[in-house]
Amino acid sequence: MKYPKEYLEEIKTRLKVSTVVSKSVALKKRGKEYVGLSPFKTEKTPSFTVNDEKEFYHCFATSEHGNIFDFVMKTQNLKFGEAVKHLAQLAGMQPYLFSKQDEEREKKWKEYLSIYNQYVDFYHGELLKNEKYSNARDYLKNRSLRVKKKLKNLRLATLIKTQIFLKN
Repeated sequence: MKYPKEYLEEIKTRLKVSTVVSKSVALKKRGKEYVGLSPFKTEKTPSFTVNDEKEFYHCFATSEHGNIFDFVMKTQNLKFGEAVKHLAQLAGMQPYLFSKQDEEREKKWKEYLSIYNQYVDFYHGELLKNEKYSNARDYLKNRSLRVKKKLKNLRLATLIKTQIFLKN
């Protein structure tokens, strides 16, 4: 289930990125940022930076980048929910308890997402297979998009303006 934005923001407000990162990386302040050796790669020269003002870390050696939740997930091999619980405890907060309302909202969200995916899949299939839309496929080919591969990855769809599809 999704945690409320307010709860996640409260954790971020209570914990600086440098506080979380410094538990596993030796950081030195350099201007507005902190620098240290990458926790993702063995190195001799620091390429790992932390910016509390912008609330992120970045590793130039591995291109890893993210916030405190991402850092804990990657360095401690935790799932998002476990990382939230860990950081909430570190911030001195009570673990979030999901209510019936949260469960209902999540159930509705999954239902809406399923309907949306069915909609996109149907019209995406029409774009790929229906001869009526060969002009659209040709246009995309001319734009240097590999039609089959790119369209499948992007799940592009076309809106068909006929009453047949609207009635079903």
